[in-house]
Amino acid sequence: MNCPRLIECGDHRFAPCAATCVHIIQGTATDVVPVRCEEGSEVEHDWLSPQCYRKCYVDNDNTWDVDDLVVVCIHCLRKIMKPYRRQMKRRLKNISARRKNA
Repeated sequence: MNCPRLIECGDHRFAPCAATCVHIIQGTATDVVPVRCEEGSEVEHDWLSPQCYRKCYVDNDNTWDVDDLVVVCIHCLRKIMKPYRRQMKRRLKNISARRKNA
């Protein structure tokens, strides 16, 4: 049995948490990359900016800075992710339209 990943949030008390990076928190990320959580987690994905994802999972060149990682409650993360979710929906819609026209 996995222990729940809970964080004490000033606004939402104890809540499930997810990891993200400072670029998403600050709103400076150009896009977001979902990182699948381990099975049994309360959340399906953690979220990173493309540059943090590359440093952590692709390049693997030890330039990853743990100070770029932030753990937040899922309720706060949902608010933070709203602009990115709209952007992702528009992008998916454009890709679908291009495929239909091809």
